[in-house]
Amino acid sequence: MEGVTVLVIEDEIDLRDAIVSFLNLEDAFAVGVGNLQDAQKWLTKNSPDVVVLDLNLDGDDGMEWLRSNPFSDDVSVIIASARGEVIDRVQGFKLGIDSYLIKPIALEELVAIILNLQHKKQTLLPSIEQAEWTLNTLDWSLKNKHFSEPVKLTKLEEMVVNRLAIMPGQAVSKKELIIALNKKEDSYDLRSLEVLIRRLRQKIEPLSGDRTKPIKTIHSIGYSFIEPIKII
Repeated sequence: MEGVTVLVIEDEIDLRDAIVSFLNLEDAFAVGVGNLQDAQKWLTKNSPDVVVLDLNLDGDDGMEWLRSNPFSDDVSVIIASARGEVIDRVQGFKLGIDSYLIKPIALEELVAIILNLQHKKQTLLPSIEQAEWTLNTLDWSLKNKHFSEPVKLTKLEEMVVNRLAIMPGQAVSKKELIIALNKKEDSYDLRSLEVLIRRLRQKIEPLSGDRTKPIKTIHSIGYSFIEPIKII
């Protein structure tokens, strides 16, 4: 696992130390934090390859944090939790996690999962490089590889595309998009989201050639970015 950076978010000190030590013995670069606040601070200056996340963190809910802070496709997320209910596992996979381990976990299994995920990433690199679209999160622009000039997005449009780009080809519910916009579902008018999507489609239509591509409406669910896209 040489060169693999792993962030371990676990408030049980003994378990956290055991995971970090074991991963470092496997030649990873593992860092452990005990709460989400420290995780946020670390993430402002560092980019992990893998995040190992506990769900019950001294009063904080790791699942809600993950929902509000989705990672890009190049970061693998592994949940390691005592919460083993089906609803939790399903919710985690809907948020894009790569694996769900129920405590007590076997450290050898964790290593095997990380190695497998890294291997899959390497095999996917060529397709990522051939992505039709590129979302630039620094200048809020969306570019099609067949056109020299990108399209400038508003912040809200960038937030929508970013959430869709995390799971290209998969349906993202309207609720998840509302959360990505930092809005409250019970007070947010769905028509505002529909208007936002419509304006976004119109803006990128000159690059896509078709108003329904690359953003597709998934009936009774939400929307999907159906063409290959990478986030930079």
